[in-house]
Amino acid sequence: SSVLGGKNSKERAMARIDGAGAASVSFRRDKKMDAPRATAPRVRRPSTEFPYPVHRPDPDAARLPQRDELVARAAALRVKSQWGGVFYAFAWAVIAGFGGAFGAYPLAASAVLLAFLALAAARIALRPGSTPAEAAKYLRRAWALVLASAALLGAISAWALLDPLFEDADMVVLLCVISLGTAFAQVYGADRRQAYLGTAMISLPSLLIEIARGEAWGVVVTLAFHYLYLAGLIVQVHREDGQRRALEQALRTERDRFEAQSRTDPLTGLANRRSFEHGVRRWLQGDGARACWMLVIDLDHFKRINDTHGHPAGDAALRHVADVLRARLAEREHLLARLGGEEFGVLFRADDVESAMRLANALRMDVGANPLPLPGGERVAIGLSGGLVRLDGDDARAYRAADAALYRAKAGGRGRIEVAAADPRP
Repeated sequence: SSVLGGKNSKERAMARIDGAGAASVSFRRDKKMDAPRATAPRVRRPSTEFPYPVHRPDPDAARLPQRDELVARAAALRVKSQWGGVFYAFAWAVIAGFGGAFGAYPLAASAVLLAFLALAAARIALRPGSTPAEAAKYLRRAWALVLASAALLGAISAWALLDPLFEDADMVVLLCVISLGTAFAQVYGADRRQAYLGTAMISLPSLLIEIARGEAWGVVVTLAFHYLYLAGLIVQVHREDGQRRALEQALRTERDRFEAQSRTDPLTGLANRRSFEHGVRRWLQGDGARACWMLVIDLDHFKRINDTHGHPAGDAALRHVADVLRARLAEREHLLARLGGEEFGVLFRADDVESAMRLANALRMDVGANPLPLPGGERVAIGLSGGLVRLDGDDARAYRAADAALYRAKAGGRGRIEVAAADPRP
C-alpha cells in the first residue's frame, strides 16, 4: 500500500501529532464480552485531523510534574547543603581562637563549636529519599538545619561584636559574616524565601550592632551596600534557576514528544509495529492469571479501494477502521497497533479461545457494520480477515502462527477469523 513509508501527503500531514499521542493503549479492567451485535457503536466520521486522544485521562497526571520537581528539589538541596555546615564550625573556631574565647569561656565556646559540628553532621547524615513524601520531609528537615546554622552564626557574631573580649577579632567576625552571607545568597538563591531569611539571619545582627555603636559609619555604609548587593544576587540566582528549569522542562517535553512519535503510526495515531512488538514482550512478562491473545487482521480488497477511489480514500479507510476498532476495545485492557499497510494487530486478554473468538468476530462485524463515508454521499463497505493466536512465551512463533491463520482466512473466502492451528491452550 502507498501508505507505507509515509509518502502520501495526507499521511505526512498526520505526522504533526501532539507529543502526548503515543499509542492506543488503555489499561482498564476487562469486562465480560457480550455476543457480537448486529449494530456496532456509532463511529466518528474520519477526517485528516487527529480527532481523538489516544490515552485515557490519568487523574494523577497533572500532579506528576510537581511530584518529580519535589524529588529533584530535595536532591539539589542535598548537593548544596551537605557539607556547608563544616564551614560554620570553622568560622567559629577562627573567631573564638583569635578572640580568646576558648581561654575565657571554655565551656560556652566549646558548646557553640559542638553545636555547629552537630548541625553539620546532621546535614551529612540526612537523606532525601526517592518518593515525593520522603522528599517533602527531607526539605523541611534540611531547611531547618540550614537556617539553624545561619541563626547560630548570626547570634555568635553579635556576641563577639558586643563582648570587649573579641575587640581584636572584630574584623575577623565581619569577614566571616560577609563571606558566609555571600555564600548563602549564592548557593540557596534559587529558593528565594529561604535565601532571604538565611542571609538576613547571618548578616543583619552585625549591621545593626555597627549602627548602634555609631563609631564606624564607613563600615556601616559598606555593609549596607553589600547586603543590598546580596538581595539583588538572590533575585538574579532565582531568575536564572527558573530559566534553567524551564529550559530543562522544554527539553524533556521535546524528548518525550519525539519518543512518542517513534512509537506511533502517524496516519492512525495507533501504536506502530515497534511499539506493538515491545508490547508483546511486555505482556508475555506480565501477570499470567489470564491468557494473552494476539489478533492480526487485514483489510480485505484494500487495493481495490485505493484503485477505485484514490489513495486519500485508502488513508481515510485506515483511519476509519482504527476508530471502529478503538471504539470496541475501549472498555477492556488492550494494545491496538497498525503493523504496516492495511494490517492491524490487537493484544488482549481472554479466558479461553471461545471468548477470544467472540471478541475477534465482534471487531470484524463492527467494521463491516460501519461503511466508510466518502465525499458525495457514497459509502464503501470494508471487510476484515484475521488470524488469532494465544501467546505462549515465544513471540516469533506467535507471529508466524497468526500470519498462517490470517492467510487461511484469506484463502477461505475472506471476511472471517481463523485460530492458529498450533494453539497452545490446555
